[in-house]
Amino acid sequence: MSQNPQKQTSQSKRIGRLAVATAVLPILATHLAYAVAIAFDMVPACIPYIEGCTSISSTGRTNPSQWVFKPLMLVSAVAMTMFFIGIGRPSRLGQPDSLAVCGTIGAIALVLYLLFLGSEGDVYRLLRRYGVSLYFGFVFLGQLIFARRIARVEAARIAARGMLGVSAVMLIMGIGSIPITNFVADKDQIENVIEWNFALLLQLNFLLAWRAWKAANRPVTGHSDQAS
Repeated sequence: MSQNPQKQTSQSKRIGRLAVATAVLPILATHLAYAVAIAFDMVPACIPYIEGCTSISSTGRTNPSQWVFKPLMLVSAVAMTMFFIGIGRPSRLGQPDSLAVCGTIGAIALVLYLLFLGSEGDVYRLLRRYGVSLYFGFVFLGQLIFARRIARVEAARIAARGMLGVSAVMLIMGIGSIPITNFVADKDQIENVIEWNFALLLQLNFLLAWRAWKAANRPVTGHSDQAS
């Protein structure tokens, strides 16, 4: 049974707004929290994408910057979950259930990271590290699956290829961080640079996902570009 066109368009627009929120909220959270942290002399001022003078976690782990960072990131986790679940339902892409799984695990990992951010102790530090690693890993995987699937729709192919290109850069960064983490003595600055840039690319990929989704679900006349 085909879905009501008006309802389908409304749902498509809602999913598109969720993709934009998922992209924009973490960017706002990190940069606003960083500005607050600088204003209260909690972290040094620099261009973290180049200089790596502080980590993303440092910008949002203490008062008052955490009251900017944590709420916005929690809202983004909800938006991200709803986005991945939304695109995992029967749609023009079929039913990619793995997207809902990746998004949900990624969101839970992000919440876990936020809950223990600012807590002291080796156990909490380990939970934060696992949380952020699972968040990055599963969201990256979900974006990759989405890009491969939506590339079947001709109208969305350019945005999908853009997503795959960004994902390739993130994969190179992730692999490149392994020897740095294990063999470089003074590694904090380099790791911070990788973290800031990886996080930015991850969020920008959601904007490309929005463009791809919008193109794939644009009302058409005549024939359909539906993916099989």
